[in-house]
Amino acid sequence: MVAEGYLPATEGLAWRAAPAGEVTPSPQAGEKVYRKAQLVRGVSLPISHFFLFVLNHYRVQPHNLSPNSILVLSNFAALCKGYLGIRPRLDLFVSFFTVKREAGRSKEELRNCDTISFNIRPVRRFPDIVGHESYKNWQRTYFYGPDIPLAGREVTYPDFVDGAAAEVSTWISKASLPSDLDASRAIRRIEWFVETGLIGLDLAMCWFIRRIQPL
Repeated sequence: MVAEGYLPATEGLAWRAAPAGEVTPSPQAGEKVYRKAQLVRGVSLPISHFFLFVLNHYRVQPHNLSPNSILVLSNFAALCKGYLGIRPRLDLFVSFFTVKREAGRSKEELRNCDTISFNIRPVRRFPDIVGHESYKNWQRTYFYGPDIPLAGREVTYPDFVDGAAAEVSTWISKASLPSDLDASRAIRRIEWFVETGLIGLDLAMCWFIRRIQPL
């Protein structure tokens, strides 16, 4: 992954594979838990401000988001940066996407990994993409590495805490649109892109083939 550019090759950074037979991540002091299945779908190190905003807004950890949800976030970031020429905005994302609770063994129990997923709101138009129906054992693609802070920012990649995310009020937020002029223009532009044929696969390919990690 270092050779392919998914991980920084800075001298002194040490990466460690999970020991054989380990089921639940057990990072050592100073280590973070990363997942290959998410890095190849757009997560970058250090993580972007937008990805950090999303994690904080929904009170989730990276492992609570499925690979398909990471792809949704990457496509949104790519649309904002590459097609609209703006920084990804959390309020715009919330106005376009709703949260789906992913049940575990019972309806009351949420999954540990893949606790929530993101779906386009019925009242919104956004370039849709069909994610993989099955991504077996993506939870086991984890490994350990150092924290990589972003200059001028104290909060970085979250420490790993085993368990599903606890449901919070932001999971059921309404589809209110941002009222500022820039947001209105962005929404109209996104609708125009959809009308002219832009699909989610176009968004994914625009960053994937250029080896860019949007998050």
